[in-house]
Amino acid sequence: MKKFIVGAAAILAAMSLPALTATAQNHEVGAGVSVGGTGVLLNGRYVYNINKNFRLEAEAAAGTFILGDVDYFVSAFAVARRPFGENNSAVYARAGAGYMSFTSDFLCGGNFSPCESETRALGQAGVGVEYFFSEKWGVKLDATAVVNPGDLDNGNNDDDFTGYGVLSVVRRF
Repeated sequence: MKKFIVGAAAILAAMSLPALTATAQNHEVGAGVSVGGTGVLLNGRYVYNINKNFRLEAEAAAGTFILGDVDYFVSAFAVARRPFGENNSAVYARAGAGYMSFTSDFLCGGNFSPCESETRALGQAGVGVEYFFSEKWGVKLDATAVVNPGDLDNGNNDDDFTGYGVLSVVRRF
């Protein structure tokens, strides 16, 4: 649990640094909770708004799931968005890639010792909605599908596709 708290604090601190020099509300930082599959992760995000319709996003998360711990999950996305309602709201679609490291506590290989740490590259795509209740503060809700390309050809359909949802509080700079 200590590793989880320290990791989450480091993620949020690192994702806030670019906003210290931000201008013209092109930047956003956010923190939230990711829920998906069998786990809960603390999530941080940094957003660079290229214009009102396109942006780049970076996300980082750490947490726990039923089979072990997610040491880190970092992702980058290209995002297309459609604002509506006096620029307070928008719907968006995003696609990107991520890299995850996790340690499984699940019994594997017939023995009673924890499995080793594993890292995976993952493809991701999702949709979401955002609402800013003031000029600077808002909330985002998105759902993202994750594909593990390394498992697609292993002959079984376990863990090839999964997904998660994120509820975030966001601050514009």
